[in-house]
Amino acid sequence: MRTRIIAAISAVVVLGIAVFALTRGSEPIRVATAAATEGSVTRQVLAAGTLEPVRMVEVSVQVSGTISELLADFNSTVKAGQVIAKLDPAVYQSQLEAARGQLAQAQAETAQAQTTLDDATRKLQRAEELGSQQLIAQSELDDARVVERQAEAALRGKQAGIKTGRAAVKQAEVDLDRTVVRSPIDGIVVNRAVDVGQTVAATFQSPTLFTIADVRTMNLLTEVNEGEIGGVRKGSDVAFQVESLGSQTFHGKVTDVRLQPYADQAGQVVVVVTSGLTSGASATGTPGATGGSGSNNAAPTTSNTTSASGTSSSTASTPGAVTYTAVVGVDNPDGRLAPGGTAIVTLTSGVKEHVVRLPNTALSFRPSPAVLERIGQKDLPASSAAEGGEGKTRTSQVWRFEQNRFVPLEVETGLADDQWTEMVSGPVRPGDVLVTSAAITR
Repeated sequence: MRTRIIAAISAVVVLGIAVFALTRGSEPIRVATAAATEGSVTRQVLAAGTLEPVRMVEVSVQVSGTISELLADFNSTVKAGQVIAKLDPAVYQSQLEAARGQLAQAQAETAQAQTTLDDATRKLQRAEELGSQQLIAQSELDDARVVERQAEAALRGKQAGIKTGRAAVKQAEVDLDRTVVRSPIDGIVVNRAVDVGQTVAATFQSPTLFTIADVRTMNLLTEVNEGEIGGVRKGSDVAFQVESLGSQTFHGKVTDVRLQPYADQAGQVVVVVTSGLTSGASATGTPGATGGSGSNNAAPTTSNTTSASGTSSSTASTPGAVTYTAVVGVDNPDGRLAPGGTAIVTLTSGVKEHVVRLPNTALSFRPSPAVLERIGQKDLPASSAAEGGEGKTRTSQVWRFEQNRFVPLEVETGLADDQWTEMVSGPVRPGDVLVTSAAITR
């Protein structure tokens, strides 16, 4: 299949480069052409990104003390609930024993208050029996009732003391348990901030002991130029490479596009790349074509390169560029991707399928005065290139060479990459031959 495509491309190139020998003087002109095709236009952006774990927790302590034991270190793999450090528990053990002693005392005082209440209740019953027979004075009966009520109040106070004692014991148990530091998540220890024997004070702010990251799922935070962010959509496939891991390509999907802008006062270099052909032949032409821009949607281009695999790229410098963050979700089950790593990301900022594609070299062509003089053409119309509504489309010109004359065709263009530009409307059809360059041969 690949051999047939290469053969077709070669045939179009051979047929497209036509030499027209014109007799004005003794020197002909050479006209190079390329055919419009039907296919897809895919605009891709190269950007830098930083890998961050989706979950990364700073492990702290809520009690003060001295580190007595460390059970995890840098790069240790830990599980949720696993003990990773211990503080000296002596102080908190003594506080727990004191709280338990206070609880036991409160329980004993409650039992004594209960006995006093039982005695006051019996005395009140006896006084009521004697009072019903008028054997004691009314004042004695009233005194017995007061004593019984006082005993009830004293019992309730002691019972409240038991609740307070139990709460103190519970707090002391919690503080003692907090001297044992456990991992809150499954992950890898990426930072350790303490050593054995070091004292940590949890007074106003809890000190950080470890940083643990769950690296099984990562976020690739990618900074995308404002001119390209509009075409980045959630769910778009993303490919990226990490320099330290060689040429291996990893994949992810865009999960979010953050609206927070970042301004780079020093300017930023934006690189736009395109993949190889999807259908039809490659645009070809002779270097030296004159005219305007052939990539209607691209940033100001300063240089272009084409690799042997057919992938081309262009770089553009935008002073004071504004960027937005595209979040790319990445699965990392084997843990090869390290937190904080820098990646070169290739993401799609626009795709148009099954459209008529114009070669960018044809859009950038305009006959030079010298060429026009050579063929004796003087009635060349003015350029009608203009921006369309909201900058989404652009009116441009492409050219045919018919009967020794350059004939302009007005087209409306849309999405562009470094090889092709989408034709939104115009008289060009797939297979139509368009001029890409014209020069005087000597």
